[in-house]
Amino acid sequence: MLDKITCAEFEKHLNQEFKVDSDEVDMSLKLVEAKAMAHGKREGGAFTLLFSGPEDPQLQQGMIPLEHPEMGKIELFMVCVGPGQGELDYEVIFT
Repeated sequence: MLDKITCAEFEKHLNQEFKVDSDEVDMSLKLVEAKAMAHGKREGGAFTLLFSGPEDPQLQQGMIPLEHPEMGKIELFMVCVGPGQGELDYEVIFT
């Protein structure tokens, strides 16, 4: 599924919550940006996603399982890119 997913599919869910699907963490992340990139070899095109979440707990870089009411369960490689406006921002890159 993720090898063909497009930026447009995520754009439909901007400013919506994605629940972190983990027994260890009870939190949600909000999708605040979905931006197409100029170059990419993948079928769905290259794009980046930016999620915002609480400062505590801070998620570690790696595969994060998420659940969304319409998109279902997805697992994305996320990197914390620093503090946002009172929150932490996490970036996902599809190339």
